[in-house]
Amino acid sequence: QRFNEANLVVNTKQLKSDIQATMDKYMGPFRMNPQGPLNAADMFGEVMFTLQRHGMLLKGDVASTLFTISISEGLVRQLDPSFDVAEQALPYITKYMGSGKKVSS
Repeated sequence: QRFNEANLVVNTKQLKSDIQATMDKYMGPFRMNPQGPLNAADMFGEVMFTLQRHGMLLKGDVASTLFTISISEGLVRQLDPSFDVAEQALPYITKYMGSGKKVSS
C-alpha cells in the first residue's frame, strides 16, 4: 500500500481481483481488439476509478504521472491512431523497472 495515501484498511484480495479484471479487459483474454493498440488512457482511468472505489488515494506524483501519460497518449493517438504507446514503452520499462538506474533526460 505504499502508493495509498488514505487512512483506510483496503481489502487487498478484492482490490487485486478488480485490478486483474481491468488488466484482462485491456491486455488479456477479454481484450476487445487484440490486433489494435492498447488504450492506456482508458486503462489507467479504469484503474484509478477502481482505486477510488476501494477508498485508496494515490500519492500526487503517481497520480500526476498516470494523468500525464494518459494525456500524452491521447495527443499521440491524434497524430497516429495506430501507435501503441504500451508496446513502444515496453523495452524502456523492462530496462529500467527495478534496476535502480536513474533515467537521464
